Amino acid sequence: MFDLEDIESLSENDNISDDGIHYVEVRDDGDEDNPIYALHSFNERKLANEGIKVPKNIRVADFVFMDIVRTDPTEHKEYVQWMLTTFTRFIKESDYTSALMFVKEDLWMATEYLKVFHKQKNKPIFKELCSRNRAFKDISDPSNINNYKSLSQLFDAVDPHIEKDVSKLEKDLRNMVTLKLGDIPYEDRKVMVFTPLSVKSSRLFGGLTNWCTTASKDSYNNYVNQKTPFKTKSKLYIVIFKTYFLEDTDPNKTHELYQLHFETYMFMDRKDRRIQNVGKLIEGNDGLSKFFYHILYKMAVKAGKEERKYVDILYGFGFTDILFDILPSDTSTIKYIDYNIGTTPNLSRLKNTVFFYLYNTGLTELHPSIGGLDKLSILSLPHNKLATLPKTIGKLNELKFLNLFGNELKELPEEIKMLDESNGGSLRFLSINNDLVDMAQALLPSVEINK
Repeated sequence: MFDLEDIESLSENDNISDDGIHYVEVRDDGDEDNPIYALHSFNERKLANEGIKVPKNIRVADFVFMDIVRTDPTEHKEYVQWMLTTFTRFIKESDYTSALMFVKEDLWMATEYLKVFHKQKNKPIFKELCSRNRAFKDISDPSNINNYKSLSQLFDAVDPHIEKDVSKLEKDLRNMVTLKLGDIPYEDRKVMVFTPLSVKSSRLFGGLTNWCTTASKDSYNNYVNQKTPFKTKSKLYIVIFKTYFLEDTDPNKTHELYQLHFETYMFMDRKDRRIQNVGKLIEGNDGLSKFFYHILYKMAVKAGKEERKYVDILYGFGFTDILFDILPSDTSTIKYIDYNIGTTPNLSRLKNTVFFYLYNTGLTELHPSIGGLDKLSILSLPHNKLATLPKTIGKLNELKFLNLFGNELKELPEEIKMLDESNGGSLRFLSINNDLVDMAQALLPSVEINK
């Protein structure tokens, strides 16, 4: 362990000492009082010369150690070593984000989970339920705390044994709205979106989820104090499908809850695991789709092209047109790589575009309005799935460079010949698949063709 006064003697940020030991700080730049949570080191010379991974010497800050000790609910502090091991393993694996989240956010919930685990671990029903859970197929003894790699995995084991009362949750949520401690910005017959405006309202989900925002004021504030592009506090959005409020005996009962926070790009299920396809939350619900679209669209416009976060979230929700809708009408450059676009929308309003580049976007159709971009100089669409080109491409009188390589084109439209200098066009270079070279040379005799 070390205290903050030891820092200068132990390490100078990413310092390599004379004996080849490399010290790295696990630091949270947003925490001025306790900026360094741990230090770890490894021998760079051994790594380079022997090609093996040398175990790292990890030192944790004294306040981290004390937090872990206080978290352990047992009289003899039986789980301190497990928590230290979990924290330091993240560091050994260079997963500093998870390490920081573990000691800054997750520890607040560990006490409750460890209480349940300690009480239930030796009961036959605990072992039986764990044996049914496919997530524990590699755990031979679920009663041994050292078999769990994270608090999230421990939550899976104790979740069936945590008392949950959802019978009055809906009523409590509406009471929070009445008290102005929460808000329901969207609701229909299938789903409710709840925004906690206080720690008290966030804690309603404490026994139902693994979210750190329900456990402590600090964790809650860490999220809501993030600033939106409008310089206002950000919000948490909890998506609750109303089948969640049903009795456990009802066959339509569901058990999942979702929490979204746009500023940190955190979309989590009730076990605090990242939602892989956030678009499924709004699938088939036009009202919910429009609700999130309008919120994110306004923030994307306000943030501008320097901050692509909200555009990416909109894209993640499935709003692919946003990639073009968000562009200002006077934009000169359109550039997207590895997005799944499919088809372009009407591009008529983007008349000032000079450079248009879509790479590996799965593009299958180029909207005919492309012909109206009369300032377009470079049109580069490599490695897409275009099978045809719109005839309007022949109207691009200023086009100098055209890249169609790696598409599925079988022929070129006759109208493309208007791009040749002999017909008043400006095209100088064309990149295209080999099987179209002869056709391209016949239509564009003045153009240099790159096979």
